[in-house]
Amino acid sequence: MLKRLVIAMVTVFALVACGTADEQPEEAGINEEDALKELHVDILTAEDAFEPGEEGKVEVKVTEDTDPVPDADEVLFEVWKHGERDDAEKIDGDHEGDGIYSLTYTFEEGYYYVIPHVTARGKHTMPKQAFNVGDVEVPEEPEEEDDHDHDEHDEHSGH
Repeated sequence: MLKRLVIAMVTVFALVACGTADEQPEEAGINEEDALKELHVDILTAEDAFEPGEEGKVEVKVTEDTDPVPDADEVLFEVWKHGERDDAEKIDGDHEGDGIYSLTYTFEEGYYYVIPHVTARGKHTMPKQAFNVGDVEVPEEPEEEDDHDHDEHDEHSGH
């Protein structure tokens, strides 16, 4: 009798565990097919697009596979001047339409880095782009990656 009870309990636990695993993606609003699609963030703005002291726009295109993502959960632009990572600014991006998100920013002369942190459809990616603003020399040593506060998928920044 005890043996049958133990077998029944183990069977119930196994079925509950399997059912929970199957339901998790749907509970999160993501079906299995969508979970396999890659999130891409392409930075559209050229590295030399800005003049010191003039307002300019950093634009990114967010796609899942090849489809534009008009409903990203978050697009947060992180901006800092070379050697000043601790002073980085984080600014919410604006949705322009058709998967295009942007940041309007006034850069002073210098060598800058911009990381658009994009979270959409249960995925996260954050490519890094350098911008040379004005007549400055490109640093010989690139700024090191600092991902201590990023524990999600980082497809485009070399990890």
